[in-house]
Amino acid sequence: MKILVINGSPKKDKSDTMHLTRAFPDGMNGFSENEVHIIHAIDKHIEYCTGCFACMRNGGSGIHNDDMRGILEEILSSDLPISFQFHHTQMDGSHAGRFVSVK
Repeated sequence: MKILVINGSPKKDKSDTMHLTRAFPDGMNGFSENEVHIIHAIDKHIEYCTGCFACMRNGGSGIHNDDMRGILEEILSSDLPISFQFHHTQMDGSHAGRFVSVK
């Protein structure tokens, strides 16, 4: 199973969010081997959502030239995306709109 973890904390692996989140895929690995990929939002260039809905009209490609397209592709190709932790310094509500094109 391909598990995708998106971590919104700027502390990356040292964050409380990742400490708690890591228990889930680690526990699943006790039953069967899983591929776990972690995206630290702080390492990505993600523009704010403008609410224009261009991404919905263009198959996920919006008006921004940033890392969001790759993140959306990883979400769609994973079996289990988890931990959408929107931290106030990196991925807050104004970024959450960028996930609207995921169907």
